[in-house]
Amino acid sequence: MPRPAPNRNRRRRTFLRALADGHPVAQASAISRIGWSTLYLWRRKEPEFRAAWDEAARAGEDAVAARYDSELMRRAVDGVDEPVFHAGEEIGTRRRYSDPLLMFGIRDLRQRRSAASQPFIARTPKVTVVIAPFGNADREAARKKDEGDE
Repeated sequence: MPRPAPNRNRRRRTFLRALADGHPVAQASAISRIGWSTLYLWRRKEPEFRAAWDEAARAGEDAVAARYDSELMRRAVDGVDEPVFHAGEEIGTRRRYSDPLLMFGIRDLRQRRSAASQPFIARTPKVTVVIAPFGNADREAARKKDEGDE
């Protein structure tokens, strides 16, 4: 006997929310109490569920990236308290800052800003892929530029 639809829909929403929060599929599956094989079956057979899954996964990637960025900045700028020991006993703490994390964070930020302002163009012998950051006008300009390069 099939389960009632409201329970299934509630569990689907729970799965998609967990995925959007940055949990991997296996963890989101456990949180929603839906078997991963069932999830992949729905994904394969239901285009709407697949689209919702893809959107939630993209949001999850953004959520994880934001957490990483936040932790990177906390360690690099705010520092981390580390214990100080003398003769085997903790006598205090000192704050450590990470210059390498700050340098890599700044480099990553500059690369993101540069990439966001430029269309990405990938070429193979048969296909040219253009990913424009701001919409159709930029995509059209990149396409025209690409045609002019040939």
